[in-house]
Amino acid sequence: MSQGRQQQLDIGLAKMFGEDNLPLNLLRRTGFRNWIKLSIPGYSIATPERMRNTLQTKLHKEIETKVANKLSQCRSLNNIMDIWSSKSMDGYITRIYMLSCV
Repeated sequence: MSQGRQQQLDIGLAKMFGEDNLPLNLLRRTGFRNWIKLSIPGYSIATPERMRNTLQTKLHKEIETKVANKLSQCRSLNNIMDIWSSKSMDGYITRIYMLSCV
C-alpha cells in the first residue's frame, strides 16, 4: 500500500473515531482489526496511542485552524447556553453558537 493511501485511510479513521465518538480501545479489539485486514488488505491500522497522540492531534490542529479562520471573518458571535436537569436530576448543558460572517 502506498504511503499516500495509508495516510488517507489514517485520516479517515481518525475522523470516524472523532465524529462517532468511538472509544480508542476499539483499535485493539481482534474483531475490528480482522475486519479492517479483510476489507482493506495491506492497511496497517493505528494503535490507540498513535491515534490519540498523532492522528487526532493533527486533525484537531487542522480543524482549529479552519475554525479560527472562519471566526476571523465574522462580525459577531452569539453564544446561547441552556442548563437544565431531568426529573431524575441528570444534568444537561446545551450550547448554540450563531455567527454573523461577511
